[in-house]
Amino acid sequence: MEKENQVVNIKLAKLMDELGFKQDSVFYWNPPVTTEFDGSNEEYQEGQPYTLDNINKGFAYFKSYPAYTVAELWNMLPALISIKKRVRYHEYFLRIDKFTLGHKISYENDKDFLWATVAQNIVDSMSEMLIYLKENKLI
Repeated sequence: MEKENQVVNIKLAKLMDELGFKQDSVFYWNPPVTTEFDGSNEEYQEGQPYTLDNINKGFAYFKSYPAYTVAELWNMLPALISIKKRVRYHEYFLRIDKFTLGHKISYENDKDFLWATVAQNIVDSMSEMLIYLKENKLI
């Protein structure tokens, strides 16, 4: 399996960055710069894909984004979400299901579920869940 399929894709990485997720990871999506930065001759290649590397090569003008791995995402997902509804707290537990064509990440209890994401790649499903939780101020 290629490492690009084992980390958050660049689109989700940018969204996670906008939402304020931590900035350290084993891998980074680095900007398409053709030369090493020496202060004068960097050249940004507009429209070129970001490259995946284990070194953060971003600098002042060209931002790198963390390419979180499954293990990093796993550590970011809470095991339990507790939400106050009226006078009681409702607890939702993390659940991960693997299907023939994909993965489902959800938070549920014995009566209902909070939210679920489904994606072919488990990394996408996990990152989409984290994005949902952050956007809804649950983490």
